Amino acid sequence: MQKQTVAGVLLAFMLLFGPDIVGAGEGEGNKERGEAIKGTCAGCHGSDGNSSVPAMYPSIAGMDEAEFIEAMKAFRSGEREDGQMSPQARNLSDQDIRDLAAFFSAQERK
Repeated sequence: MQKQTVAGVLLAFMLLFGPDIVGAGEGEGNKERGEAIKGTCAGCHGSDGNSSVPAMYPSIAGMDEAEFIEAMKAFRSGEREDGQMSPQARNLSDQDIRDLAAFFSAQERK
């Protein structure tokens, strides 16, 4: 019976505090910082990631974080080339990319 109580307490602790503990580590995106550094992205993709000219600049609002990160790293490395995106991505750190991914993935696609 005591093992079940301890397990229950640990489960409750993880449910209550786990997201904060996991999110506090390095490597997580910070959507508030992403919002603060989105300026260059917003010029083409819209301030919330919803492009006003989607045929030319795709909407990135609601984009999956992992897909966003993969695409930006590919632009940055030259694996994926685009005359506008590649130079922008080259100026971003891994943390910048994670932060932007967190911000844009949290936005509602319209």
